[in-house]
Amino acid sequence: MPILALLRLIPAIGRMLTALSGWLMRRKWGMFLIFYLGGAVWRWIEKLITFAGVLFVANEWAAPALMAYITGPLLAMPEHWQQLMGLTRVDQAISILMSAVVVRAASSIRVQRNPNAPNWSTSPGASA
Repeated sequence: MPILALLRLIPAIGRMLTALSGWLMRRKWGMFLIFYLGGAVWRWIEKLITFAGVLFVANEWAAPALMAYITGPLLAMPEHWQQLMGLTRVDQAISILMSAVVVRAASSIRVQRNPNAPNWSTSPGASA
């Protein structure tokens, strides 16, 4: 039932955003504020997409290969050592460490745009 109540709010939110954008467009600083906020939101979305891509690649291809590389020597140990490692959850600790490495790698990625690309502009409303 709460989901239906939230869905009923969508038209009201749309009307509010329309009124807010109209009010901002009538102000001298409105376009600057819209452009600045849009740039901030876009940078956040860009980081989110980059992080999701790196996480997908790490989980689909890198993690299985690295887990096999790390756990291979551990499985060659005697059985009582394997049971001890199972009790201490060494495999989960390795997964957590690999996840931390992936998060650090994703945060160090920098996206650079080519200024010579078509339709590239730094000013709002600029025609291509």
